[in-house]
Amino acid sequence: MDNMKFIGYHGTNVKNIDNICNCGYNFSGKKEWFGKGIYFFEDLMPITNGFIEAKSWAVKVKHFESWAIFQAEIESDSFIDLVCDNDHKQLFRETRDFLFRIHKKSGKDLNEFSDRVVYDFISKENNIELIRVPVNAGKYYGYHSPVIMKYQVQICVKKSDCIKNNILYKSSEKL
Repeated sequence: MDNMKFIGYHGTNVKNIDNICNCGYNFSGKKEWFGKGIYFFEDLMPITNGFIEAKSWAVKVKHFESWAIFQAEIESDSFIDLVCDNDHKQLFRETRDFLFRIHKKSGKDLNEFSDRVVYDFISKENNIELIRVPVNAGKYYGYHSPVIMKYQVQICVKKSDCIKNNILYKSSEKL
């Protein structure tokens, strides 16, 4: 695999600044979208702005009254890129189909199956350090729509040594 480098933005509560600066990031739980990891938003201009998406997540999703955005360089040669790499997209589709057939055959509730299982499986089988995924973060208004209203590129870092040059980029409070 080639080496990939990204600039990512991480939104958090302003209370976490000291801990992130001094000790690094905490990993999210394994029930997050792409499994256990540290989540960032990436710029893919002019379609999406990583800083704006990180701030929106911190303010609108997590409801942090005081927020902070970190910017970091993210680098790895062990990744899954579902934004640009057609071979990775094919691997994801084939793995998802395989795991779904197993899930279905086992008689388990089909609503319990999620793509998170696929990301976890691929990550473990291939020693993946990060996952890069295009996300439709727009909400539907009571009906299904194929239109992507809020495009995001999310990066889930599985190994923290992929994170370089981490800086506090912006905060809602003067520090």
